Amino acid sequence: MFKFLSFGGKKSEKKQLEEGDFDVFVCTASFLHKNFELLKAQDFSLIFIDDVDSFLKNGKNVDNLFLLLGFTEEEIKLALQRKKDKEDYLELDRIKEKHRNSLKQLIISSATLKPRTNRVLLFQNLLGFEITRFTSTLRKVVDTYFPVKDASLDKLFELASQLVKRLGEGGLIFVEEGYGRKTVEELTSYLKDQGIKAVSYLEVKE
Repeated sequence: MFKFLSFGGKKSEKKQLEEGDFDVFVCTASFLHKNFELLKAQDFSLIFIDDVDSFLKNGKNVDNLFLLLGFTEEEIKLALQRKKDKEDYLELDRIKEKHRNSLKQLIISSATLKPRTNRVLLFQNLLGFEITRFTSTLRKVVDTYFPVKDASLDKLFELASQLVKRLGEGGLIFVEEGYGRKTVEELTSYLKDQGIKAVSYLEVKE
């Protein structure tokens, strides 16, 4: 079992953080900003940042992130330097090589990545990847509907089966809440009888 810690202001939680008595620590960007001295004493092996767009708006937090990843202030300063000569780039290569076998990992996520800060240079020059504007060419979603004159459950089940077979493998069927769990079970059973591999959320074990 993992031991989770989320700081809510209690002295006991602060003591637990100071002693490193946790497996997973959850905090806000604001907490990182206000309590960095407390956090840098910890040895984090994995750092996950949700909504990196928002996180990048605070340059100091980004600098602190790289300190938590094990980079020095001098290395961060060099990575942010706009004008670099050949020797600077060679030094950055040496820095990346030095940290390549680090046990620390960084995962970032964003729904709409639109970086507008020079701190993206840290990711490029120290980690070797670029944070750029997000462009999706894989998802092809079409908003459409199917008119139904006969709204009986038997007819809806039949149409659902036809659509599944027509659209192909992989997909989700949402049953309106008002129909209840029984209808979910009946629809799942019907689809199976039609030769479709189907499983309902009621059958999924946590």
